[in-house]
Amino acid sequence: MPVFKWVATDLTGKIYQGIDFSVNPNELEQLLLQRSLGLMRYRSKRRSILNGARVSLDQQINFFTDLLNLLQAGVLLPQSLQILVHQVQLPVLRCIVSYLLYQVKNQGLTLDQALQPFTNIFGGLALETIKAGCLGSNLELAVQNVIVYLQARQALRQQLRKALILPIATMIIFLIVTGIVLIGIVPQFAIIFDQAQVPLDAATQWVLGASLFICSFQALVWGGLIWSGLVFIYLMCQTRIGQYLADWLILRIPLLGSLSYWHNLVSFLQAASLLLDGGMPIVESFDQAQAVCVNRVLRLQVQQMTSLVRRGTDVSTAMSKTSSRFFGNDLVTMVKVGEEGGRLSEMFQRAAQVYQQRFVNRLQLILSLLQPAMIILLGILVAGLIWSIYIPIFNLPTVMN
Repeated sequence: MPVFKWVATDLTGKIYQGIDFSVNPNELEQLLLQRSLGLMRYRSKRRSILNGARVSLDQQINFFTDLLNLLQAGVLLPQSLQILVHQVQLPVLRCIVSYLLYQVKNQGLTLDQALQPFTNIFGGLALETIKAGCLGSNLELAVQNVIVYLQARQALRQQLRKALILPIATMIIFLIVTGIVLIGIVPQFAIIFDQAQVPLDAATQWVLGASLFICSFQALVWGGLIWSGLVFIYLMCQTRIGQYLADWLILRIPLLGSLSYWHNLVSFLQAASLLLDGGMPIVESFDQAQAVCVNRVLRLQVQQMTSLVRRGTDVSTAMSKTSSRFFGNDLVTMVKVGEEGGRLSEMFQRAAQVYQQRFVNRLQLILSLLQPAMIILLGILVAGLIWSIYIPIFNLPTVMN
């Protein structure tokens, strides 16, 4: 994918810089002329800007929303992409749209075919949905379904992020305060206590020892060992066995395990509903939807359920045979009703909404208990830390007398 970094000027002499996709320099010059810019110089980027590139959910939602609005207004796909090339501000996304325009307009590819190189950015689920829309000549509905799915993912991510802000901020503040006390304040008091020969209790001795350790070379050694251990664990988690073991351990942690179950279940139900609604067969929908399960243990259970469905088993029966905890009895009942009424996609969507609400309620309950507990605990620790320093100060007059 040829990408050029260019420098151009407008009629007033103002200099502009940017990055764009173009087949060759002549096409790049024509592209800039459409923006009333004159190409001054350029260079081809040896390493594609798309290597490891990421487009945020907000940017993806805005792109597909603008595309849907143009399509619903009766604008053809090539002309819609042509308009979006000039509207997109993010360099990575603009290069992608330019590439899509070239493939659709000049090579005659469909939108899903043009999007294939960007599976790592948009995800295979979005591409499969658009592919189903292209095959069914209903691209507008497919793009709309992709927007709904991305918005649901964004809402869930925002809820998680919002819920974790206070605990993380509280812990960071505690570590900062503790570091300031142990590194900057306690050593000064240690000198005073040593000169005054003040008797120290166990708590004060422990605080002085902790301060002495943090300021010593041993702390660097232990810090290096801990860092090496964390790096080793990270590298182990990059292997297939390590990833599976880490996911298995997460499911065994109280409270966190149930949250992981529901988060993965909601993602799977939303993805399966999206693909089924787009007209994809059940087995293929499950094959694609299982990729959104980030927990590999649960993904394996989805694969086992899909294998049973592939052999002719009803979806509800396959769920009940696979895992009674992941696919609970209430979910199996809802799916069975959807199967009997021919509304499996709709029932998957309703189940996703139910379990998402349960997930949010459980998360809020945990945090409503955890946040005050953390604040109280950290307050007690800080107060105990300071009090252990001031006890010997209160004893100074007695010692001096």
